[in-house]
Amino acid sequence: MLHSTFFNADILAGIVFLVMGAFIKKVPPRSMKTFYGYRTDLSTRNKDMWDEANNYAALYSVKIARVLLPVGIIIGFIFKRQTNLFWFITVGIVIISAMLLMGNTEWH
Repeated sequence: MLHSTFFNADILAGIVFLVMGAFIKKVPPRSMKTFYGYRTDLSTRNKDMWDEANNYAALYSVKIARVLLPVGIIIGFIFKRQTNLFWFITVGIVIISAMLLMGNTEWH
């Protein structure tokens, strides 16, 4: 199981992004003192920015998950073994996705 090409960063991160986004959308953090939520310097300036940043980040997380999961499955079919290139591609896509989430939420 651990050596399967379907055990890759895109599928694992896709599941995390999906669960995180759905959870924050369903149970938004009420205040900036909660232990979860999209927390950056800009998002914690006031309550309106906090609420908007968490709402946007939750929606964007689900969108990213909808891309990561199919990409991870496709990569699982393309590669036969977990090579260095396999890990470079799968982890690289996850890093880019996380940067897009943060960058787009901050820009929003």
